[in-house]
Amino acid sequence: MSDKKQKKAPNILFLLTDDQRYGTIGALGNPEIQTPNMDRLVRNGTAFLQAHIPGGTASAVCMPSRAMINSGRTLFHLEESGRNIPPHDITLGQCFLNGGYHCVEIGKWHNGVESFSRSFDDGKHIFFGGMWDHWNVPVNDFKPDGAYNQEIHFTPNFSASSDAVLVRAEKIHAGVHSTDLFSGAAVEYLRGYSDEKPFFMYLSSLYGTTEVLFILHYRECLIINKGDKFHVLCEKCPSPLHKAGNILYDMTRKAGIC
Repeated sequence: MSDKKQKKAPNILFLLTDDQRYGTIGALGNPEIQTPNMDRLVRNGTAFLQAHIPGGTASAVCMPSRAMINSGRTLFHLEESGRNIPPHDITLGQCFLNGGYHCVEIGKWHNGVESFSRSFDDGKHIFFGGMWDHWNVPVNDFKPDGAYNQEIHFTPNFSASSDAVLVRAEKIHAGVHSTDLFSGAAVEYLRGYSDEKPFFMYLSSLYGTTEVLFILHYRECLIINKGDKFHVLCEKCPSPLHKAGNILYDMTRKAGIC
């Protein structure tokens, strides 16, 4: 064995926005939308300019897209248009688990409960579904045994109908925007992570608007960015949903997590 210290496997933070096309990113040619966080990823990383979704075989285009990402299968080799990822397909999470990683999922999973359970060993605010009301997301805590059996009644559009549907969930954080819910859980996880094992975090948004993934309108959080050139982003935008977006980047960079 070499005298040099064995190189530690990197931590991986996988950020997935929902139904977002490349033309919504400033650095990729949109002069109207300010996307400083994603622009920084383009500048400091790699942008695949000839990667295209081959279309959808279901009304929910995100479902096959997510299945392709997590299984490596192409569109016409998916099961039920990606509604499920069958056991014979090794998922992205399984690969990391087999490689000695802790695998945590936060947010949306649209590819079946069974495939989720074999892909992660931790999670928070897990949403099994597709499009939903961002202010009333039905979520689950992580279940080590994979038994996500609880269902609750929910009225999707009470202004039009009192009809309720059954959703696979334990609770709804009424009035909390999905991006606040998911990114807040991610920040909490990163702050508290102390394990020697590397982690793979799959942070999956319900929102397609670029900067909203990094939503931070909690004033006390902004102090982390004090003195940093990325302190306040998208200053001209009046909505707090489009301001101050680099908490995850800042925390991981300063703490040496990624």
